Amino acid sequence: MVIDRRGNLHANSLTEPEADWRDVMPALAALAVGLICLVLGTLLTKTIPGQYLVVTPLDAGRVEMLELVYAANGGVVGFGGLPNIAIATSVDPGFKQAALAGGALFVMPSPRLLGCITLGDGVGP
Repeated sequence: MVIDRRGNLHANSLTEPEADWRDVMPALAALAVGLICLVLGTLLTKTIPGQYLVVTPLDAGRVEMLELVYAANGGVVGFGGLPNIAIATSVDPGFKQAALAGGALFVMPSPRLLGCITLGDGVGP
C-alpha cells in the first residue's frame, strides 16, 4: 500500500503494468521490415547463370533431391540447412520446368555463387 501526498491509501502503484500484445508491435514491425529487405536483396542480386535454388517437399530427403535434380539433367552443388533445399547447376535451358515437373515445389536462379569454381589464378575454393 502507498500513501499519497493527501494521505490517501492506494494499492501499490510501483509494480509493473500488465504486458500487452501491443508491447511487441515495434519488434514485429522491425522483423517484418528486415525480412522484406532480406528477400528483396536476395531476389534483386545478380544471379549466376546455370545455378538454381531448388526446394522440394519437406518429407523429401537428400536422396530424393539428388534423384530429382539428376532426372532434370542437372547436378547438386550443395545442400541447404534442410535436406529439401539445394543449389543445383545445369546448362539445360529446360532445367527449371523439368525440376518442377519432377516434384520440386520451387526453382529459381541462384543469387549466390556456390560450388567448384576457379578464380582467375586457377585455384578453386
